[in-house]
Amino acid sequence: MLIRNAIYAENLSLAISDFLLLGLISLLRKVSNVQTGWPYIAPKKQKLSSSTKDVLSEFRYQILKMIGDLVLVKNEAHPNYVNTVHKIFNADSRNTIGFIDDESVDYVFTSPPYLNNFDYADRTRLELYFLGEAKTWGDISKNIRNKLITSATTQIIRNNSRYNISEELHQLCPEVYQFLKTATTKLSDLRMTKGGKKSYDLLVAGYFNDMLSVIADIFRVLKHNKKAVFILGDSAPYGVHIPTDELIAKIGLGIGFSGYKIDILRTRGEKWKDNPQRHNVLLRESIITLTKK
Repeated sequence: MLIRNAIYAENLSLAISDFLLLGLISLLRKVSNVQTGWPYIAPKKQKLSSSTKDVLSEFRYQILKMIGDLVLVKNEAHPNYVNTVHKIFNADSRNTIGFIDDESVDYVFTSPPYLNNFDYADRTRLELYFLGEAKTWGDISKNIRNKLITSATTQIIRNNSRYNISEELHQLCPEVYQFLKTATTKLSDLRMTKGGKKSYDLLVAGYFNDMLSVIADIFRVLKHNKKAVFILGDSAPYGVHIPTDELIAKIGLGIGFSGYKIDILRTRGEKWKDNPQRHNVLLRESIITLTKK
């Protein structure tokens, strides 16, 4: 906290203060004496190791390492790419109109949220609290969680029309729509037989509604004869397999992409195969490449 307050107190440029804060918050889990897994924390449990990290030494090492990485990249980069311009837009990937022009992009590479009930807002709770950007779960929901692509049941509000499968999806991709309709109906029935009654039915519907908007916007901004690449994984909530890679690829075709290719990166879930509380569906992580003529 002393380092954080010193960074705030110094009359530094935004770029430098952000750089130092990034280095500092990357150390929080490493130097904390409470149990910190990734992404979640257990503040009432202490780490097994009793050794205490010297925060100032760790901070100095981290900042020098980050500077070294930047110098290395700059020195090894092709001369044509040393002075390129980079812009970050604080925008919603479901609609970038006003930020990115039609047919202005040469290549899209992205790894959207996986459909795995992973709360991406909660994973940064420790860092948000430390920086003073949130004080409660409600702050995180209002400022972050409610604005994210649907990927966790903690985002779901039942009886909200946002989680009805989009009619646009029905028109563009009837095959995908019918598959999701069947899957979400099954999940809705299964939900009532489970102790947690998790809203996986609405989660699946909301996720693909959002991804439809993302893919449509990517198609809008992408130039002709260019590609968009997605890295993501499939899922099996309550044992109902949702082949996310195949569904995303077919949605792309429905929107107007001329073709797709799926490359499997790895299989997932083997380490939980003996857990009786989990499904036995073998999952995978894939690269989906959509081509626009």
